Amino acid sequence: MRIKLIVYQGILTALFAILLVSCKKESPKELPAVTIDAVTAISDNNAVCGGHITADGNSEITSRGVCWSMNQNPTIADFKTTDGTGVGIFTSLITQLNHGGTYYVRAYATNSTGTAYSAQATFSTIAALPVLTTSDITDVSKSTANCGGAITDDGGASITARGVCWGKNKNPMITDTKTSNGIGIGIFQSSIINLEPSTQYYVRAYATNSAGTGYGMTYSFNTKFEIKFNPNLTYETTADIDGNIYKTITIGTQTWMAQNLRTTHYRNGEPIIRIIDGTGWYNTTSSAYCNYLNISNDDTIAMIGRLYNAYSISDSRQIAPAGWHISTRAEWDTLIGFLGGISAARLKLKESSTTHWGVPNTGATNESGFTALPGGFRVGDQFMNLSWQGVWYFSDLGSGNLITGRHLMLSFDENNNGIYGGGSYTDGYSARCVKD
Repeated sequence: MRIKLIVYQGILTALFAILLVSCKKESPKELPAVTIDAVTAISDNNAVCGGHITADGNSEITSRGVCWSMNQNPTIADFKTTDGTGVGIFTSLITQLNHGGTYYVRAYATNSTGTAYSAQATFSTIAALPVLTTSDITDVSKSTANCGGAITDDGGASITARGVCWGKNKNPMITDTKTSNGIGIGIFQSSIINLEPSTQYYVRAYATNSAGTGYGMTYSFNTKFEIKFNPNLTYETTADIDGNIYKTITIGTQTWMAQNLRTTHYRNGEPIIRIIDGTGWYNTTSSAYCNYLNISNDDTIAMIGRLYNAYSISDSRQIAPAGWHISTRAEWDTLIGFLGGISAARLKLKESSTTHWGVPNTGATNESGFTALPGGFRVGDQFMNLSWQGVWYFSDLGSGNLITGRHLMLSFDENNNGIYGGGSYTDGYSARCVKD
């Protein structure tokens, strides 16, 4: 009986213990405890941050990361990262930021009770280079042009300088020649000055902020043509029936036009036919003229003149202005003899630069003032040798269907400088006039 009583007492004690355990209160659930790490690796649009969840609040961490805004005390309703679950350390990549902006960031952790936030950190992204475009180039003259630009993004920092820069090499920099056209974003206009005539330039807009200098697209343009006459000589002028003005120069006992003929009418006012088509040019038996490559640019035509066939040179209506005539072979001989023979003469006759003549044009001085330019020539539908050859007619053309002309070439071979060459009446050459 005593043994049974002991057994019953043991059972009762066990049941009471179980009852006590089952009645023990659960620990209360709370918000997590979270701290924020330092913001690092800051660029113009990214940064790295993160945090440390030191307590889960007696409930599983279901989401964690950082949230940020340009306003203080950001929440998960703003931009945020999601960087796993559970307690511990995590790292977050903050992306798609504006350059040059100030941001506020907090680490967060979410459990069944809610979302807890760390203290707030602040950082600023780095400014980027400005974004801009280059305007079209307008109003090009022999020495000036207009351009400009439009700054569409300041890169997150104030624009402290803007304008256009230019030079003879591609992709000019602000270390080359430049304009200064104010500050800030928006559209601006620039005046490009002190350019050389007949020269190709490259230009682009620029804008500078604390990050550096950004550039727009590069464009190229050519200043208008200008013949480089000898500045040490005195020139006179004359005009043709079209009203074109020519500089003239006295060389020895002769007075020459210092520019190639470009009239489109005979001295009596009748028009000279212009032929563009190659077949028509080759098959004509009448007076005709054309422009090199059939161009219509007045500045280029004023520089190199027009090309004429032999029929126009021999036409009795005469293409030379009144008081002038197309140069003869004997007059070319006199000119070359006065200048010291062909080797010396070709250097004294040629424009002294490589703006129009090809490189190297070594030794050309234009000492005579004649200012010979390479006008090229035409054979049928082929235009040839602009920049290294000029061919001028003699008015005494030769016999039959062959003509002769004075060749002045860039080559150093004397056999190709100043020779009398044979050609067809349908070849297109330049013409120079001598005063009667």
